[in-house]
Amino acid sequence: MKLKKFIDLSWEIGNDTPIYPGDPVPSITPFCTMSNYGYNLSTIITGTQTGSHIDAPFHVSDAGLTVENLPLSLFCGKSVLIDVSQKGVCEEITPQDILPYQKAIKPGTIPLFRTDWWKYAGTPLFTQHPFLNRDSGALLIELGVSFFAIDTLNADKSEGNFFPVHDMFAKHGYVIGENMCHFDKIDFSSILFAAFPLHLKGCDGSPVRAVAMELEE
Repeated sequence: MKLKKFIDLSWEIGNDTPIYPGDPVPSITPFCTMSNYGYNLSTIITGTQTGSHIDAPFHVSDAGLTVENLPLSLFCGKSVLIDVSQKGVCEEITPQDILPYQKAIKPGTIPLFRTDWWKYAGTPLFTQHPFLNRDSGALLIELGVSFFAIDTLNADKSEGNFFPVHDMFAKHGYVIGENMCHFDKIDFSSILFAAFPLHLKGCDGSPVRAVAMELEE
């Protein structure tokens, strides 16, 4: 197996990183500098759901697994890009959008939902993104999916406190990747996807460096 190309699917983390409304605003400030200490060291303040990130089951369930207890095998695998970039404001992603890709989705496959909604960062439309409905979440689980990622702020609708897809995946001990970007740069079909979380103790999620790699098999 050879990796031919690497596509970064992650937001840079800094003071202007797009975040879910009300989440902690990230901050990176100098703590030590070359002039004072002979080396540079920074202080990072961030939420667990900052930038491109994964949601552990604990995010929506006190009984759910926290980040450090999730198997690393969840976060890397062959992937399929599901193009739903035609979806509009607050439009549902339905099983009918997934079924054309069904043959490519095996147990352990990591679907990537391309909406291109990351391009609306900094505008009111950013929170009015397309989202998976309950039936889509159920279909993914039926197909053996334990991790999927999407280039929107939220896999569910970003309104109220009703998160059926999150609840469904958490119940099974599965994870969701959110707030990804640049899915439109994936111009190959043989995809290896990886998005490993930080080894955070007792946490509900973690920023990730999400990468799509072209496989030459």
